[in-house]
Amino acid sequence: MKVLIFELVLIAVLIPLNIIVKKHVPKWKGKAGEKLVKRILSKLDPESYYVLHDVTVHTEYGDTTQIDHIVIAETGVFV
Repeated sequence: MKVLIFELVLIAVLIPLNIIVKKHVPKWKGKAGEKLVKRILSKLDPESYYVLHDVTVHTEYGDTTQIDHIVIAETGVFV
């Protein structure tokens, strides 16, 4: 009987925890990845590269979208 109660309590805790993790982990990974790219791009020579972060662009449909990083150099524009 004690084992059954323990299992029910464990399930009652793990299901909401699983839902929370599945909802938030992708956001956390995205923020960590964005931070890493920002740190790497900050090491580029400012004389040769112009770096923009978090650029908001208006679309033809009246919406907006965000571009995380844009690098402008003599060799091209990298998005």
